Amino acid sequence: MSKKHYCANNTKYYKHSSRSEIDHVIRVMKKNENAFPDLTPDNFGFTFDNESLNLKQNYELKLSEAKNQNPSAIQKQSNTFIDSVLVFDHELMHEILKSENGQERIEQSIKNYMGDFKNEYGFEPIGFQFHVDEGTFYTENEYNDYLTDEDFKKKLVKTTNPETGEDGYLKQNFHAQAIFLNFDKETGKSCLRNMKKQDWRDCQDLLHKHFKEYGFDRGEPKQTAEKDHKNKDEFIKGLKKKIETLEETERDLVLKVRKKGIELLDIYDEMDGIAEDSIRFNDTRNKIIDTAKAVVERPKVFNFIKNNYEKLKKTKIFSKIDGLKNFVLDKFEITNEDLALEQKEELKIEGQKIEEPKVEAVKFEPVEEDSSIEELRADIEKIDQKVEEKAKVTKSQAKYARENRKRKGP
Repeated sequence: MSKKHYCANNTKYYKHSSRSEIDHVIRVMKKNENAFPDLTPDNFGFTFDNESLNLKQNYELKLSEAKNQNPSAIQKQSNTFIDSVLVFDHELMHEILKSENGQERIEQSIKNYMGDFKNEYGFEPIGFQFHVDEGTFYTENEYNDYLTDEDFKKKLVKTTNPETGEDGYLKQNFHAQAIFLNFDKETGKSCLRNMKKQDWRDCQDLLHKHFKEYGFDRGEPKQTAEKDHKNKDEFIKGLKKKIETLEETERDLVLKVRKKGIELLDIYDEMDGIAEDSIRFNDTRNKIIDTAKAVVERPKVFNFIKNNYEKLKKTKIFSKIDGLKNFVLDKFEITNEDLALEQKEELKIEGQKIEEPKVEAVKFEPVEEDSSIEELRADIEKIDQKVEEKAKVTKSQAKYARENRKRKGP
């Protein structure tokens, strides 16, 4: 399938207050947006009826004539002129302009188009400018390092970027801007109000009629609703806004990813802490079990309790030991099976329950503690101290670990 070489018409309309648009067309503004000044002298055009005037001057003259002809036709807020941008395929137009009499032929074809446009729709032609000083800029490095199509490179023109001062090459955006007054001299009325959507579509056929001889294909239909047509500045502005939105979305996503990453690291850190605390929990639990077994199984402890039962009972040592025992067993989830005790509530000696001796009430005289009592007291104090230091935990290891980490802080 052969490549298409389109030509297309894109029209906008303006009020008199926006006549500076014509200044841009004829490049008389102090700064002409998107134009490469060293190529501006190569632009060409034509002014209808008053060739000694530029387009702006001819517009002012023809507007004054229209107001004189019919003062009510053009009001203060009326759209006074239209700008039809005629866009052409770069490759084909480049060949035409380089050919013999190519510029003169294109100039005459645009004149003929504007004449037919007047005959068809009534708009009074002001004139046109054909621009060769706009396009896509490539730096020297881009031209040498990234452009590989030699035929394409031959169609680029050497220029200087007015914004950066860099030397490079321009792919020219060949287009003409045809200016018409919104007034029909024959009827003395404005023309825009009579234009229908189909009329604007038919403008593509009209343009193609005058350029098909060069090999151009008809462009897609366009309507001249202002919302449907954006000039280059408007397009770039909209594109920048989209880029800013995408960048903002990207920043949000990056922040979310970082936040999730930090949360994941916190989870890993907490898991490490839980594992460490779990090991400490089990170590402490095993030490308590081993210590309790050693105390209970020592013969001297058994004999001491047997021989001094009554005195120990009066000191309430059993209730203290039982309370301490229950506290430790509960906190560290230690069962009687862990301690190798088959009964929890009663102390049995050789299968016989210790009974209180039947003696008369006598005044209890404290006696010196023998070495067995001192050893037992020391053992109890050690157990009590270990419980104070190690037994600040919950029933479950996970809950113990979390609470332990809360006490330590982040």
